[in-house]
Amino acid sequence: MTFQQAGIFPIVVITGTEEEEVGYQLADRGVVYVRNENYRQAELIDSIMLGLEFLKDKCRKIVFSPVNFPLFLPQTLHQILEQPGLIVTPSYHGKSGHPTVIDTQILPEIFERRRHADGFRGILNDLKDERKWVDVTDAGVILSIHQKKQLKAHLKKHEKQFIHPFLQLNLEKEGILFNARGKLLLLLLEETHSVSRAAKMMRMSISKSWQTIHELEDAFAIPLVERQQGGRTGSQSRLTKAGQMLLQNYQAYEESLYQYNWELFKKNLLDTPLFDEANAFE
Repeated sequence: MTFQQAGIFPIVVITGTEEEEVGYQLADRGVVYVRNENYRQAELIDSIMLGLEFLKDKCRKIVFSPVNFPLFLPQTLHQILEQPGLIVTPSYHGKSGHPTVIDTQILPEIFERRRHADGFRGILNDLKDERKWVDVTDAGVILSIHQKKQLKAHLKKHEKQFIHPFLQLNLEKEGILFNARGKLLLLLLEETHSVSRAAKMMRMSISKSWQTIHELEDAFAIPLVERQQGGRTGSQSRLTKAGQMLLQNYQAYEESLYQYNWELFKKNLLDTPLFDEANAFE
């Protein structure tokens, strides 16, 4: 939720353990599910590499966090995203925390070390000259779900600071025509060249996926998906140039709105005495 409210897209969840429950809980969240087939024997680094491989050509920066560090503040996420650097990590009282922001330019060096004996932490230690620590006042970056008492106290102490804007953008006609889930469908279709595989990766039914595509094509009066039947590779679906343009331009439009929305939130609420009151008890 924190990632979505910060406008991060796409969000990838690596599954394996309790996969059905994870999918059920996040069914309407518009996230990508990438399964670690060897999760029973795998180390954390194997799941991290799956996520990095999936995202390497889709964005400029990647935000990584284990799921057992759930309560860093949205403001902290924005703070580290705004920092320059190839690897940016928050630090609380001198202790490294989560999430870590990774510039995709450093990925080749990370992939070269994927078999590191000390896992992902060892890789980051090897790349310490490319790593930047940012001091934050948010204890949530170092608190795991195993520290229940501290997490509860942290939540209570910073309750107001968990308030942040959540911009939900829809293109509408008589009803919702295109939104974050539609955008994700087009992204995955371009990745997999298959509507059925794209639908599976985001827990959407195949019929609903085709309905979304057909409604978009009717509204824009132009083909957005090209279907190719048969051949050695079987039937495939690809975005047309118009489909690619819709995906790219909508993403740019949405990113601009998120940035402007955050700037207005900081100016009119976050950086005013209203939130200073909340900080006075720290």
